[in-house]
Amino acid sequence: MQVIKAMLKISGGTASFVDERDNKKTAPSITIGVKTRLVLDLRRDWDDNAAILLPYPYDELNELLSFYVAIDADWLPETAPKLFKTNGIAVIQEGELTLLSVELPALDTVAVMTGVNQQNLSVMLKQMPAKNTTKKI
Repeated sequence: MQVIKAMLKISGGTASFVDERDNKKTAPSITIGVKTRLVLDLRRDWDDNAAILLPYPYDELNELLSFYVAIDADWLPETAPKLFKTNGIAVIQEGELTLLSVELPALDTVAVMTGVNQQNLSVMLKQMPAKNTTKKI
């Protein structure tokens, strides 16, 4: 299994790949045909009193019921995502860090391969709280 580790800053409902000093980074690439685990080190917005981006508060993520991950090429509402998954996703507290671990399948289905032939696939990861509404992080 391929393990991809990256730092993700969550700010105002959006996320971006960064390093600990808030420098923008390129989103990681996922290899088609290889099972992959994404391990995302979640950080919050910059705090002027800290030398690095601080971890996203574990308790704010852990209070939610579950997460889902969707992978698609077009994001049109009338077409289903190429992959929609609700299992294999966990929030982990490791020391002071808050990590989000996402297990992806090999992504070698016909639907995914069709999406790759059309254009680049992108990944959407959202939280689902207990009341069937999506909370923006």
